[in-house]
Amino acid sequence: MCTYYMIFVLGIVLGCITMIESDNKQFQFRNKRSMNYATKNNDTVYYTIDSKFSTSQKNYILQQIAKFNKYCEIWFPSVPDKMVSVHFTPNETSCFTLMKGRAGTSIVNLADRCFDEGWVMHEMGHALGFQHEHQRRDRDCYVEVDPSVSGNRNYGIRTNIETSYPYDWTSFMHYRRGTILRLRPEFYQYQFDQLGTYDALSPMDVNKLNFYFCRRGRHYCLINMDVCKKAKEFVKSKKCSK
Repeated sequence: MCTYYMIFVLGIVLGCITMIESDNKQFQFRNKRSMNYATKNNDTVYYTIDSKFSTSQKNYILQQIAKFNKYCEIWFPSVPDKMVSVHFTPNETSCFTLMKGRAGTSIVNLADRCFDEGWVMHEMGHALGFQHEHQRRDRDCYVEVDPSVSGNRNYGIRTNIETSYPYDWTSFMHYRRGTILRLRPEFYQYQFDQLGTYDALSPMDVNKLNFYFCRRGRHYCLINMDVCKKAKEFVKSKKCSK
């Protein structure tokens, strides 16, 4: 549900690495560090699951791993000679991810409700380096956010989130619709006010996974140039990007 970022300096700041947006030619570079946090083992995520989880919870985590690996096989059980990239651990109340990037093991904290409410895959996305779709700097063009949460770290705009892809309402990294977050009315006919799909990857999610991690295929906007061009023109015309 939320991510706590640990910033550290090793000559350069590895904490908030952003994707450089420019011409399409820059999409040709499959730079894993374009994601906000790279894992220690680069394109392979070695994981461990705490023994305190119930059997059904362990199986649920494995099911979510299988959803990722169906499109891009990156999640693997830990091996002796490799540092663990991600550790899943129980939490009494919350769903959140403690990011360590290349400095150590990222910890995915999961309370019982995280399984009931479908937050597990979303938190796994944070562990891979994905940030919230609804915190992009162009989000006000597409959704309405209650002003009361403007100071909340999970709703405020973050200018370091990449926007080289069109805005994706159905991303597994987008919060669901509610009293705080709503689709702009002019888009109802296209999205039926649907926001967020926590337990499934959208087509753009799959493209990002393949492009950044499996290093195969082309950037979404090299395949769907018209869609991306229209999205860029729309944001520019509305003057709604921060």
